[in-house]
Amino acid sequence: MKNESMNDLSQSTLDTLLPEDVNYDPGQFETLKPGYLFGEFQNYRLEKKIGEGGMGQTWLAMKVSGGEDVQQVVCKILSDRIRENAGAMSEVQRVFDLTKKAFHQNICPLLGIETDRVFGKFLIMAYIENGTLADWFEKQEGHENGLKLESVLPILSPIAGALDFIHELGILHRDVKPQNIMFQKIGRRDVPCLIDFGIAARIRPENATQATVSLSRTADTMANSSSGTPVYMAPEQMQTHRQNGRADQYALAMVLYELTHGKLPFRNGNLMEIAFAKMQLRAASPHLTDAANAALDRALSIFPDARFSTCTEFLETLEKAQNAGISVSKPDVLVKGSAPKPEPVPAPKPEPNPERKPGDLMVKTVDGIEYAFRWCPPGTFMMGDGKEAHEVTLTHGFWMLETQVTQKMWKSVMRGNPSRFPGEQNPVECVSWDDCQEFCRVLSSKISGKVDLPTEAQWEYACRAGTTGDYAGELGKMAWYDANSRSTHPVGQKQPNAWGLYDMHGNVWEWCEDRFGPYSPSSVSDPCGPNRGSGRVIRGGGWDDDAEDCRSAYRSGDTADYRCSDLGFRIVLADPAPGN
Repeated sequence: MKNESMNDLSQSTLDTLLPEDVNYDPGQFETLKPGYLFGEFQNYRLEKKIGEGGMGQTWLAMKVSGGEDVQQVVCKILSDRIRENAGAMSEVQRVFDLTKKAFHQNICPLLGIETDRVFGKFLIMAYIENGTLADWFEKQEGHENGLKLESVLPILSPIAGALDFIHELGILHRDVKPQNIMFQKIGRRDVPCLIDFGIAARIRPENATQATVSLSRTADTMANSSSGTPVYMAPEQMQTHRQNGRADQYALAMVLYELTHGKLPFRNGNLMEIAFAKMQLRAASPHLTDAANAALDRALSIFPDARFSTCTEFLETLEKAQNAGISVSKPDVLVKGSAPKPEPVPAPKPEPNPERKPGDLMVKTVDGIEYAFRWCPPGTFMMGDGKEAHEVTLTHGFWMLETQVTQKMWKSVMRGNPSRFPGEQNPVECVSWDDCQEFCRVLSSKISGKVDLPTEAQWEYACRAGTTGDYAGELGKMAWYDANSRSTHPVGQKQPNAWGLYDMHGNVWEWCEDRFGPYSPSSVSDPCGPNRGSGRVIRGGGWDDDAEDCRSAYRSGDTADYRCSDLGFRIVLADPAPGN
């Protein structure tokens, strides 16, 4: 049989249930109390409720046989919403059939599916009594400042092996978190075990809807789900995209982040805020070397292909990086005897050509169509905002198309029109980063100058046009966004910025040349993004986005083959005489 350990697995019936299917009436469980006899033969005596989530309630119970207490177990009692959904119940059975084969010393086994006279089918799992990893962490002295890697690896390494094992079986856990790692007493050892996998964990957070289609462009929803927990979820899981074992690896890495940093970098709550925070996340544990923090960053990449091939490889690489790297006592403070960090030398700030002013116009005609470009001089600005703000110097000026590429321009160069909202002066949309590269290549052969997508730094520099606030002017007068539009609009109808550039805020998002990745922590010159990564930067917000997404500093990313109706681009030409 083909090994599915790293093959994408489609969402299941359970994963695609809508909120009304999982947000059940808890009143249906009111009759369940300690002492209640459960099961077809009333052979399970409920002892206490230990959890509740999107699929129902979880109870600690004692199995009874011949009037004798036989075994303490956990019963997962499904809600009526799940039981009455034939597809969901079929998926419960399918996943049980898979996971019952997952015999592994670090996996808590599912014991069976039985039937209650009132509540129908329910699941029986082994009970592990020695507490969770969350309980263990809270008991460690100084845990609020993070734990050393050597105290964490003996717990997480067996869990990594268990995850790789179920991935080999084609199973995803999808809810790896400290509460789902428990300790089982085997002899004198406390052995960590995965619990509650493959069934209770759903891909979709309970309050997310079908509108949850993009990390940065989701509806503003709230999530507080125990069946797939947003703070630990991989970005592709939050997006309800196809997933493989690297989704569990991301969650495992987030657990390690929490243990070594002392806390998560964000709290459960607003789904959009969590998603955005994950895009900006960088590990900085004082208990990890720079090399080990970099390994953790790799496992926490927003792009699955950038992560490690297996969970075990992740932890083994992390351990090697820790042992070989330079330890630090706290971020940015070196241990005595290590080499000092060189101070970055700022690039010279070029003087603008006094004969050319910002926003000067240059028009080129290609196949009878005019392309109007605006001059963006060399200079220095603060890129990003908040903790991400850093000084960037652009040593060469460039010409930027004053509008987004229109459908008329696109059809002239590429033939055809992929756009959802037709109109010759509307921005072209539904184009991928790869499509834009081909457009630039063909147009370069027709125009005197090399056509490119702007780098992310060029884009933000041109968008700001000398401003430092959230927007380059009054947003409502400059942008088509969700407060005033339901589709794209012809380019150039709103007010331009100070350099004559239209629609830098709103209308459609714009592809940039760079791969998506963390910013440099220090001043840089002419940055062009990381060397690796499958995602590409998009900027500016679109017609269906809120004001937050349209800020000058707001950034997002998508894979190079992604297309949608609020995503287009604009182009730049290099200055034919650099330094002017």
